[in-house]
Amino acid sequence: MSSAHDFVPTALFDDDIEFESIDPSTVSPNDIDPRERALVANAVETRQREFAAGRLCARRALTRLEVPSAPLLADADRMPRWPDGFTGTISHVHDFCGVAVARRSHVSGLGFDVEPALDLPRDAWRIVLTNDERTSLNALPEFDRGVRGRLIFSAKEAFYKCYRGAGGGWLDFNEVDLRLSADSDNLELCVQKQLGVNTVRFEGRYAITPRFIFTAFTAR
Repeated sequence: MSSAHDFVPTALFDDDIEFESIDPSTVSPNDIDPRERALVANAVETRQREFAAGRLCARRALTRLEVPSAPLLADADRMPRWPDGFTGTISHVHDFCGVAVARRSHVSGLGFDVEPALDLPRDAWRIVLTNDERTSLNALPEFDRGVRGRLIFSAKEAFYKCYRGAGGGWLDFNEVDLRLSADSDNLELCVQKQLGVNTVRFEGRYAITPRFIFTAFTAR
């Protein structure tokens, strides 16, 4: 687990995955294609900036994979419509946005999530965490439980994105059980149902910094 203030989430991904990040406060909605901007035309300014940051990061990362510049639009479920032969994932909070992209010939799904390094509210534990996860957290020192709870929430969000990107459907929070490795940045995964994809394996990693929680999953 990393705790460095200047941690860069590229460390969560292998070399065949491109990662790009930016502070959304430095971005204007006018920085992106009008067709992209139209997708959030009725949103508040903060949401528009975060959306624009995601599109800018995606464009830069895809360019490094030699993808011609083009609008990144959305499917009916509002998920990004990645170019044919590519997959990706976007996550943002008000002062950080990150995007990972890769060729589908190398990776079948990607999931990335960023959260503020704050406690997961206790009233969310029953919804987000399984019985085993709550038991594991309650065994920790009290000061560490809340942030670790949010870490598990973030990891599930990252896994769901990865799973859907690999062709899977929706999963409930209680259908995925996460374990945090005590001596590495790996995420151990136990899914309580038969997954509807033929992926060989899911690899998960995480990092906690003074400001953020980062989690990532790769499906191969």
